[in-house]
Amino acid sequence: MRSALHIVLLLLMLAPVLYAQAEEEEQPEREVVPQIEAQEIEPAADSIETKSPMGAVLRAAVIPGWGQFYNESYWKVPIVLGLSGWLIYGMISEHQQYVDYRDQYEATITEENPSGDLRLKRFREFYRDNRDTYGWWLLVTYLLQLADAYVDAALFSFDVSETSSVTLLPAPSGAALQWRF
Repeated sequence: MRSALHIVLLLLMLAPVLYAQAEEEEQPEREVVPQIEAQEIEPAADSIETKSPMGAVLRAAVIPGWGQFYNESYWKVPIVLGLSGWLIYGMISEHQQYVDYRDQYEATITEENPSGDLRLKRFREFYRDNRDTYGWWLLVTYLLQLADAYVDAALFSFDVSETSSVTLLPAPSGAALQWRF
């Protein structure tokens, strides 16, 4: 009797499973195909402002400091203009001294003294060398402000937020770098 009771209980427990399988077999299988509607995609506006590196260089080439102004690095403009102005002033001043000593030296050259006054010749050479040095430094300043305008424009949209950082941490073996992006 117990075994018959066990069989009846087993059939009662398996009945829903067997019935569910029978119902599934009766229904024909339908393949479900997802329906996708084509919609127009609106382009998102680029919210990151960029600057043209060549535009910055061309501006800086025309007027020193204009490339820095274009890149919104306003604090660099007076530095570029001030340094360039000081070098131009020095070059003009040294050239005027050179011309004065050149004329004085040429006036001392005579038939009796063909080499002229050598002290005036040394002054002439000194001021000519200083004038040329100011010119070279002016050229270096000009080229550096061109390079600065290019790099500043190329890195204009570079993210320097507080979420990215490099930290030096103590470690058991010495020190470790921690990078956060």
